[in-house]
Amino acid sequence: MRQHCRTVHGWSEFGRKGRPSKLVRSLAPSATQGDQPWIEVSCQRIFPSGPDSHFIRVRSIDSADGDGDDTPHPLLPPRSLYERHETAIRQQRDRIDDPYDYDGDRWLKRTEWQKFLAGSSRTKTLEYIVEPGRASPPYEIKIWDAVASLIVRAEKLLTRTSHFVRVAIVQVEDSHHIQQPLQPYQGRPQLQKGVRAWQQIVLFFVRFHRGGLDLAVPLSDIQRETLQGLIAVAEDPSYEEEDEEEEEEEEEDDRRRSSRDPTATPELERGILFFIISLLDHVVRGWEYESPMICALAVIAVQPQGWLGVDRYPSILSALIKTSRYLVLQEAYERLLTRDIDTSTGIDVDVDEDMDTDTETSSSSSTSIDSNARTTARARADPDTDDDRTKGPRLDDVEQLTFRFLRRGTRSPFEWMLDLRSYGQHLAMQSTSEGKVEWRGDRLSYGDVCLHMSQLRRMVSLLAYDTRELLDSLLLLGLRTPPLSLQSLSDSPNSFEAGFSFVRLPRNGEFLKADGSRWLLDRVIAAPHLQRQFFADRTSDTFKAPAVNRYIHHVDRFRTNLAVLCHITSGQPARATEILSIRHRNSYEGGHRGVYIDGGLVSLTTSYYKGSTIAAKADVNIIQRYLPETVGLLVVRYLWLVLPWIELLETQCYSRTTVSDHLWPEQLPGHAFNGDTFRTRFKQTTERYTGCKGINISSYRHIAIAISRRYLTAAEQFVDAVDASDEHGDAAEKTTNPLDAQASHSSYVAQLVYGRDGQAIGGSLLTSRDKFRTVSRAWHALLECDLTLEVGKKGSNKANDDNHVNDDDDSNDPYEALAEKHVARRWALLRRSSPLVRLRELVSPQAEYRSKQEEVLRAVYDGDSPILAIMPTGSGKSLSFILPASYEFSGTTIVIVPLLALQQDMLRRTTALSIPARVWGQGSDDVDAKLVFITPESATTAAFLTYFHRLRTTGQIDRVVFDECHIFSDDDINFRPAIKELVALFQFGVRLVFLTATLPVSQELPFWRLLGLQRVPVRTIRADTTRHNLEYIVSYVRSTDRTAEIERWVQLIEAGKTIIYCRRKQTVTIVAAQLGCAYYFSSYEDKKASLEEFVAAEKGIIVTTNALGLGIDIPDVRAVIHYDCPDSLVAYGQESGRAGRDDFWLQRYIGTPGQEVCRRTVLSEYLDGIQRSDGI
Repeated sequence: MRQHCRTVHGWSEFGRKGRPSKLVRSLAPSATQGDQPWIEVSCQRIFPSGPDSHFIRVRSIDSADGDGDDTPHPLLPPRSLYERHETAIRQQRDRIDDPYDYDGDRWLKRTEWQKFLAGSSRTKTLEYIVEPGRASPPYEIKIWDAVASLIVRAEKLLTRTSHFVRVAIVQVEDSHHIQQPLQPYQGRPQLQKGVRAWQQIVLFFVRFHRGGLDLAVPLSDIQRETLQGLIAVAEDPSYEEEDEEEEEEEEEDDRRRSSRDPTATPELERGILFFIISLLDHVVRGWEYESPMICALAVIAVQPQGWLGVDRYPSILSALIKTSRYLVLQEAYERLLTRDIDTSTGIDVDVDEDMDTDTETSSSSSTSIDSNARTTARARADPDTDDDRTKGPRLDDVEQLTFRFLRRGTRSPFEWMLDLRSYGQHLAMQSTSEGKVEWRGDRLSYGDVCLHMSQLRRMVSLLAYDTRELLDSLLLLGLRTPPLSLQSLSDSPNSFEAGFSFVRLPRNGEFLKADGSRWLLDRVIAAPHLQRQFFADRTSDTFKAPAVNRYIHHVDRFRTNLAVLCHITSGQPARATEILSIRHRNSYEGGHRGVYIDGGLVSLTTSYYKGSTIAAKADVNIIQRYLPETVGLLVVRYLWLVLPWIELLETQCYSRTTVSDHLWPEQLPGHAFNGDTFRTRFKQTTERYTGCKGINISSYRHIAIAISRRYLTAAEQFVDAVDASDEHGDAAEKTTNPLDAQASHSSYVAQLVYGRDGQAIGGSLLTSRDKFRTVSRAWHALLECDLTLEVGKKGSNKANDDNHVNDDDDSNDPYEALAEKHVARRWALLRRSSPLVRLRELVSPQAEYRSKQEEVLRAVYDGDSPILAIMPTGSGKSLSFILPASYEFSGTTIVIVPLLALQQDMLRRTTALSIPARVWGQGSDDVDAKLVFITPESATTAAFLTYFHRLRTTGQIDRVVFDECHIFSDDDINFRPAIKELVALFQFGVRLVFLTATLPVSQELPFWRLLGLQRVPVRTIRADTTRHNLEYIVSYVRSTDRTAEIERWVQLIEAGKTIIYCRRKQTVTIVAAQLGCAYYFSSYEDKKASLEEFVAAEKGIIVTTNALGLGIDIPDVRAVIHYDCPDSLVAYGQESGRAGRDDFWLQRYIGTPGQEVCRRTVLSEYLDGIQRSDGI
C-alpha cells in the first residue's frame, strides 16, 4: 500500500523511505490528516468465507440523510459505468420493441412488423437472411444458387407460353382489364431483385428449421415435409457426384434430352419450387402472421437500423409478385410433364384432387405431390416419346393455380402482397424523398458529386469537339465531306414505309449532295492508301480483319460519346432504356423511328408508357427532345455517310444477316451496348471530362432537375407530356380554345384530328411539341450550345437561306461560333471582377498589391494582348496568371516555363490555393485543369499542339503565359530553336502574357523580333527591379580556399536557408560532398527529393546549377553564394533574387576600395536603364 501510494498517487505518509521512528509514527495522523489518497467507509459481509464473502459498503446514518459523504465507491470507476451504459444502449437499439401506441408511422402500423418481431434481436434476425459465404455450410450455398437458377429457368419458360396463359396469370380479379400480359424482365439486374428476395426467404426457413431463433412461424405439415426434403437433397453429397457421373457417362443422352427438354428441372430446384408453392398456397384464416410466407416477408424487411420503407419495399414486393407468377408457370409446366409421364408409364400420381378447405393442410394440396413419385416417373419415361416437353404450361393448369392463390379474395399471402404494395405505393406518392442537393453559388453538390456549372459547360464543349474529331478523322477517314445545313433539310414524320428515314426523303437529295449509301465505299476503292488499308489486295474484295476491327472500335467510341452528348444536351434527361430504344429508321417489323428533322433541329422522340398499366389507361406519352445544332450535325452526318459503310462491314466481315435499326444497337461486333453498358460508360465519360466522380444516369437526372429549377423559368422546367387540355372531361372543357369551341370540338380533339401540322409526329400534340422545344432550347442556351440564331446574325441571314451553302465560308462554322461565344462570356465575367477582392479571398483579408501588380492584373483582366511585365524578383509576377485562373468560370491558361524545377514549384503553390493545375505529360488528359505548365520543348510536340488546338477550337483557352521570358533571347540556352516553332501559337489569336524580372531595356526590341511580334502594339509594364533589401558582396578568394570561405559565411547565418550556385554539375557534387549537404541539377535522379528536403529544412543548404536559378519561390532564403563567376548580369540578377523573398531586411551599402559606388546601381543601370547616384 505504501508503495502504491508513493508511485501512483505521489503521496508518502512519513515523507521519506525506511522505517519511521516511534515519534514520527505518533505524529503522523495529525500531520497528514486530509491529504490521504483514500476515504474511510463502513463495510460488512454476509458470509465469513467462501462464495459471496466479499465486503459490502454500508452507508452511515448521516450519509443516508443526504448530509454525509456521497463520494462514489472507489471500486466502481466511471469508465466501467460508461461501458455498461453503452452496452445497454446497444442492446436496446438492437432489440425490436413493441410498437408505441402513439406512433404516427402509418407504414409500420399497416405492416405490424414490430408486433410480430417484438423482442427479437436485429443482428440475429439478419443472420438468418444474409447470403452464405465461404464459411457457411455447403448445403446453404447449393440452395442459394438453386433458387436463382430456378427463377431464371422459370422466366425462360415464358418464351414457350401462350398469350392467353400469360394474360390469365396476371388477372387478379374478374373486373381487371388486362393491358399487358406477363413479360420477362428487360435485363438480369431487374430480375435479380426478385431472385434475391426469394433466396432470402427460402434460406430463412432453412436456417429457422435448424433452430436458434425464437419466432412463432407455424409451418404446416406439407410445408415442413417439403422443406425437410429439399434440405435432405442439398445435404446429400451424392447429389453433385451423380450429376458429374451422368455428364461423363451419358453425355450423348444428356444432349438429346436437353434438346427435347430444355427446361428439365434438377431435383433440388424441384424441391425448392414445391416449397415455394406451398408457401403461396396457404389460406390466412386469422392474424396474417399465422402465414409462414408473411412472416418471412417481415424478416426480410429488417434493417440494422429501422426497416425497409415505402421507398424500397414496394419495389421488392413487385419483384416477388412477378417472380411468383414465373414460378407458378413452372409449377403448371411440371404438372404437365408429370401427367404426360403418368400416361406413358402407367404410374398413378394424384395431381388434381378435390380439396378439403376445412383443414389447414389441405389448402396446400397442390404441393402434396410426392416428389419421389415424380422423380420415378421421369426416370422410367422415355424422353423420345414425350412430345409435350417442348410446349409450355396449359391454360387450365394455370387458371386452377391462379384461382386458388393468385387472385384477390383468396386470403392468400399473394393477396396480402398485392394489398401492401398498393398501400406502399400510395404512401410513397404522398412522401418526399431525401433531400441531397445543395447550392453554393453556381456549384452544385449532390451526395458525393460536386459540380460547377462551368465544368458542365466545359464538358459539353470538349466532348462535342472530341466526338467531331472521331467522326471526321477516324470514321470518315479524314476525307473532305459534302457541305450540309440542317436548316435546309425537311422530313416526313407520317411516312411509315419500312426502312424510311429523312435521309431517304427525295426532296432532301438536293441538299444531301451525295449518295450516302455508297459514299465511303466509293472513296475507299478510289483512294490507293485506303484500299491498301481495308482490302487484302487491289483485285480482291476481301477485307482485312485487323483494319475492320480497329474501325469498329472507333465506331463504338463515337457512339458512346454521341449517346452521352445527346443525353445531356437534349433537355431534361431520359432514362437509359428510352435513349437506347430510339430507331433511326422505320423497321420492317413495324417499329417507328425516333430521329426526325423538325424546324432545323434534330429531334429524338421516345414513347413513355410508365404508369399506364397501374392507372389502366392506354395513353402513350410522346416525348420529344431537340439536339443543339452542333450535336445534330454529328447525328445527320453519321446517319448519312457513315452508317451505310458500317452496315456493309457488318454483313461482309461479321456474317450478319440483319442489321439493327436502332441508333445505338445493342450489339456491335465485339462491343455490347445495352443499358448496363451505357450506364457504365456515361459515368466514365462524365468523370473523365469533369473530374467529378459519381455522376451516373440516376444521379444526373436529379442534378439536371435541380439545375432546371435554378436556372430555367417555370415554363421551361417541367412540361407534361400531355397538355392540360389533353385530359378528358370537365378539365378539357374549361381549357378549350374559343376557336375550337366554335368549331364544335374541344382543343384536345382539334390537336388530334383537325388541321394537324405536316411535321407533327404521330401521337404528339402541337402544344406539347412547342413546350418540349422550348425546354430543349433553354438547355441549349444554358449549356452555351445554342447557336442557330448566332450563326444567322453574321452578314446576311445565310443560315436560314436554303439556297446558300458555301463550304469555304468559315463564318458559318457553328463550332467556331460556339468557341467565340464561350470566350466572350468568360471575358465579360472577368472584366466585371475585382482582382483585389479575389486576392484577399485567396491569400488573406489584409493582402495588398506589390510593385506593379495592380497595373498588370488590370491589363490581364481587360484582355490586353500581348502584355510584357518586367517586375523585380519576389514581387509576385505569377499572380498575373494565378489570380485570373482561380475563378470557377475561367478556362485554361497555358504557362510555358523554361525549367522543370520551376514547374514543380508553381504546381505546389497553385495546389495549395486549390486551383486545378497540371504539369503537361505525354498522353495526359487535362480537361479539368485551369493551369497547365509545360516546357518550351514539350510545347512544340504534336501531342501538345493537338491538345492546344482542341482547347482553342472549343473556346476553352484563356491565355498563353511565357514565364521568365528573358531566357528565350539567351544564345546559350539549348532550347532556343524551339522558340521559332512556338511562334506558331501566336497565329491563333490567343492572348499572350510575357513575364520576367531581368529583361534589359536594350534587349526589348531584339526580343520582339525573335518572337515575330515587333510590329504588334505591346502593353509594356516595367517596374524598378532593384531589390533594396539585398546586399551584394564580392570576396576575392583563392580557388583552394573557396569551400572554407563558404563554410565561414554559412556559419554567420543564424537562421534561414542558403543556396550555393556552381556552373558545372561536377563542381556541384564536389562542393556538396565537402559541405555534407543536398545538391540539385537537371539530370540528377533524386532531384525532387533533394529539393523537398531543402524546402522542409529549417536551416537548409543546397548546392545547385542554374537549374534553380529562375522563379523558385522559397521565402526564407537568407544567402545566395556564387562559387563560380555568374554567366551574365541577367543570370546574376535572377539567381541573387532567390534571397529575401519574404522582404526580410538585409540592406547594407557595400563598396569596393577607393570607390563610393553601390553594386546595386550597376544592376539597375543595366536592367532598368536607370542611372543612380545614391545606390537606392
